[in-house]
Amino acid sequence: MGSSRAWLGPVLSLVVAVVAGIAIAYVDSRPGWDSTGITAGALALAALIAVLLEGSGRAVRVAAIAVLVGIWIPIFEIAAPGTNGPLLAFVFSGVGAFVGWVVVRGLAKPPPEDAA
Repeated sequence: MGSSRAWLGPVLSLVVAVVAGIAIAYVDSRPGWDSTGITAGALALAALIAVLLEGSGRAVRVAAIAVLVGIWIPIFEIAAPGTNGPLLAFVFSGVGAFVGWVVVRGLAKPPPEDAA
């Protein structure tokens, strides 16, 4: 039964990364939306949650999650000539993914034994 659940975390994390990334990009692309801080925080939080759900702490998966969360804002908004600002979405999704990686790696380490 344990092996049948082994795929659940990675699949769920990919779904969360893609759906959250698209939702954040959609809201960010609306004409009345002008809250960059909330968008940046949402990107970081979405990547953090996706990495925690994935749970392996493998660097390649963490990087893939960061890209899957952050790619949608540039896709939605890069069409405007001369704008590179949407590429900053990768910075915020990368920070969130990195924090998630640190947490997962920290939880995986056994607690230090007392020398006393």
